[in-house]
Amino acid sequence: MRIGGIERGAVFTALPLLLAFGVLYLSSLDSFQLFHTLAELFSIVVGCGAFMVAWNTRRFSDNHYILFVGIAYLFVGSIDLLHALAYKGMGVFPWVSADHPTQLWIAARYLNAGALLLAPVFAGRRLRPYLAMAGFALAAAALVGAIYAGLFPSCYQEGLGTTPFKTASEFVVCGLTALAMWFTHHRRAHFDPQVLRLMLLAMGASILTEVAFSSYDDVFGMANQVGHYLKLLAFYLIYKAII
Repeated sequence: MRIGGIERGAVFTALPLLLAFGVLYLSSLDSFQLFHTLAELFSIVVGCGAFMVAWNTRRFSDNHYILFVGIAYLFVGSIDLLHALAYKGMGVFPWVSADHPTQLWIAARYLNAGALLLAPVFAGRRLRPYLAMAGFALAAAALVGAIYAGLFPSCYQEGLGTTPFKTASEFVVCGLTALAMWFTHHRRAHFDPQVLRLMLLAMGASILTEVAFSSYDDVFGMANQVGHYLKLLAFYLIYKAII
């Protein structure tokens, strides 16, 4: 059935995302901290939902690309949760500086891009899910541990803005994600066309997210806000691809 020339299914598919965008916009009018917390929580819930669907259907799927991505997003979402809780003004971790949430953001994006780059290896190949789970757990723990041990490069300095490492990292992540798009498309014979299209769109949205975040100097600025909308879009598209 079509509604004004648009497939009804497409309308219902987009409706949850549009509602989330509406809630985020209204929250941004009241408080950026509220907007940021909701944006991150929405993304985390979507990422965990993708994991649960992929994990609970793993015995019925011949394409373990989806399972690998689902496991990855559980741990990407875990680091994003720490990022949200450590954000300036939240008061959950009173000892953290404005640098810590930015470092956690970059760590999660590296893990995300690396997972998307490796995932096509498992298109048409069996994955040992518990081994993958252990690997992602170790990688996430190492990244978070390096940040809180002071071993991770600084990403944001009060009064000066983002550091060269943070800006360079955004473009490195863009490059890794673009390479993941090429690799995924190269393995397109193993994918349902709709799943492939959604994954490529999600990775394109992820690249735009990094471009938006590479241009901000104020953690409460407009570029930061746009980046969170794009991030939620990317997560939602991956969730739809997994379903």
